[in-house]
Amino acid sequence: MLIWGKTEGLSLQTPWEKTRVDAHVVALALRTSRAGILKSASWGVTFALCLQIQTRIANEKYLRTHKEVELLISGFFREMFLERPDNVREFASDYFTDPRLPNKIHLQLIKEKKAA
Repeated sequence: MLIWGKTEGLSLQTPWEKTRVDAHVVALALRTSRAGILKSASWGVTFALCLQIQTRIANEKYLRTHKEVELLISGFFREMFLERPDNVREFASDYFTDPRLPNKIHLQLIKEKKAA
């Protein structure tokens, strides 16, 4: 069931979920559809595109506010490329279960804040 809200945007309500999509994302998807990029797009496809865009925006906001995620991932890749382990799964397990890892990330966050 589709529901238009005043400032809430477009909501999809099914028995198992209620998903909110901002009005600007719906407008972007509709412009894309009208421009012919999604020539045979149904509302379902357009709505799916809205959800994808909304998810990417939310993910980007999350990653920008949680710098530690970037430090965890970049540190892992840096160490992996330096060591080039034969068993990447074992290396990843050892890397992410290292009891010193939280302190390393915390110190890196402090250094970045001081540099900024």
